[in-house]
Formats: sequence, C-alpha cells, structure tokens
Amino acid sequence: MITFAKSNDRFGIINNCVDPQYRPLLNEYLEMSKTAHTPHTLSCALAMHEEFLKSGDMRNTKWENYKR
Repeated sequence: MITFAKSNDRFGIINNCVDPQYRPLLNEYLEMSKTAHTPHTLSCALAMHEEFLKSGDMRNTKWENYKR
C-alpha cells in the first residue's frame, strides 16, 4: 500500500535531506501545492529542470513564471 507523507513530514524531509541551497526553493514549491489533492503542481513540477536547461542553475527558478 502506498501512503503519502503529511505536509509537515514533507517539510521535515526537505529540512533534513536536501542541500541547504535548495531548501527555500523546495519549501516554496510545497507551499504552492499543499492544498492540492495530490501534493504537486503540474505546471511547476518540471520548472527546476527547465530552469537548469535555460540558465544552468535550478536555484534561478521563479515560480511565478510557471504557476497557472
């Protein structure tokens, strides 16, 4: 059976497991998707990868460019 982590658990995982340089970006992503039934926002799901291809740095992702 697949279970999904609660919102607070996801924030804890980011704070414990993600490189500190990327934590703010991923926490912002979770804030945008926390009210959704599925904990992701499709229009933003690949934004970090698109930004990496464009600028060479995922940290340059501006969520307002991807939100719909």
